[in-house]
Amino acid sequence: MSARTEGNDQSAGSLADMGAERALLASASRGTPEQIANMLVAVKEELFFLPLHQVAWRVIRENLEAAIPWDWTIFKGKLRRLDVAESDAESLADEMARLVPAAAMWRHYAEQVEDYHVRRGMDQIARESLVLVHNKKEKAAVHLSAIEGRYFELHANRGRGEMKHISAFAAEALENFKESAKRKGKVSGGIATGFTDIDRLNIKGIRNKHLWCFGAPPGGGKTLFLMKLLYNIASGAHDYTAIKSEWDQDPIPAALFSLEMDGAELAERELVRLSRVNLNTLQRGMENREELEKLGAAALSLKQPRLFIEPTFNISVQELRIRARYAVAKHGVRVIGVDYAQLLYSDTKGAKMNKTTGQEEVSRGLKQLAQELAIPVLVLVQVQREAFKGRPHLGNIADSAQYCKDADVVAMLSPWDAKYAMGGPAAEERYAPQDADDDEHDVLGENEDMNFLACDFVKTRGFGGTSGKAPLKIRWDREFYDLRSTCDRMFDPQGRNVQR
Repeated sequence: MSARTEGNDQSAGSLADMGAERALLASASRGTPEQIANMLVAVKEELFFLPLHQVAWRVIRENLEAAIPWDWTIFKGKLRRLDVAESDAESLADEMARLVPAAAMWRHYAEQVEDYHVRRGMDQIARESLVLVHNKKEKAAVHLSAIEGRYFELHANRGRGEMKHISAFAAEALENFKESAKRKGKVSGGIATGFTDIDRLNIKGIRNKHLWCFGAPPGGGKTLFLMKLLYNIASGAHDYTAIKSEWDQDPIPAALFSLEMDGAELAERELVRLSRVNLNTLQRGMENREELEKLGAAALSLKQPRLFIEPTFNISVQELRIRARYAVAKHGVRVIGVDYAQLLYSDTKGAKMNKTTGQEEVSRGLKQLAQELAIPVLVLVQVQREAFKGRPHLGNIADSAQYCKDADVVAMLSPWDAKYAMGGPAAEERYAPQDADDDEHDVLGENEDMNFLACDFVKTRGFGGTSGKAPLKIRWDREFYDLRSTCDRMFDPQGRNVQR
């Protein structure tokens, strides 16, 4: 086998760094056991440009995994047995021996090698794209999906994990505990929701890379809940009214991808909530001057929060990931909401042939979105009306369970029911929306419990064992499309830790 040189291939000069590849190979011959273990995790054979370097890394990996001490004679002998020309094996071994890179620099060289590998992949996809542009046998949308898939595949192969000694992770965890101690009970490590009830239950906040799913039957308040949560995050609004110093979170840019409701409908609700003017009054044109002034003030106040809404219908999870990445790049978005999961689909061939496969790919795509962008993703899931019958659990989302398969946190929303703590049979009778798609538009029920929303966390990761506790009770002002916590502070100085 003869090595490709920079002179023989023009692309090698611009899309490969031969020096970094050789230095990385040489670093493997001098690394400590921990550095070598990390190299085996982070460095893959396909990252190298030259076939000779790929074979060399294969030999080095085999030797390291077998704990064979480094020996140049053994190294060159194995290269020759893999059909590498003797002159090439001798030349590479001599170059590696002359290089004296610090073993600690291996990560720097690995990043350079991976960077050029990604560039070569982008170049290959771009070339294939040009071919597809002129292929008119298929629709452009089909070609676009294929190209998007290639880019996602390329991106997914980046950012692999790294092996560390457990003490390194313990030190990181200890720093988190110290930070919590400094903040003295405030939300730390994640994003506070502004709902006191939720924040005191989940003191770590909504963490980056986490996927949260909120399930609710039709009319269960899910869109209203997500909008209020995103508004709190984007504006710095909160229910910490007793001691405002408990809240110290700056506004964080947030985005909602609405697959069901138009942006104007969502804005209507926000105007009603902020102005406290009844929607029926506005729709009938019966508002007075004072109410018009309140509406104007509410509209002005909506210019302050960095809350972005993109109404988008009939969209695949693959396209959603592209749009979300654009939102992060253009608007600096740090939290993403999706309303709701069942309206997403996967455009892969397997998903089109099997419904369950499609649901799994949507769930996996949403989790990958959170991990790729390193931000939280909050997703609504519509569940069966049987969730009203008794306290909800994961079994209530039987036909939607795949959407929550990869979620870190799953919470069920429903009108409060005192008898069953949430969603009993009586609730189904008292609250039965006429239109399954017309969320929260129904009038108040006669029972006062209907003025509350129950939020029941049925699956939690990193909450500290909150799953299975009593559901949270949140005030639901149906007339003005508003939700408020029943508690106005994080901790009670008298030791009470119950909702009022």
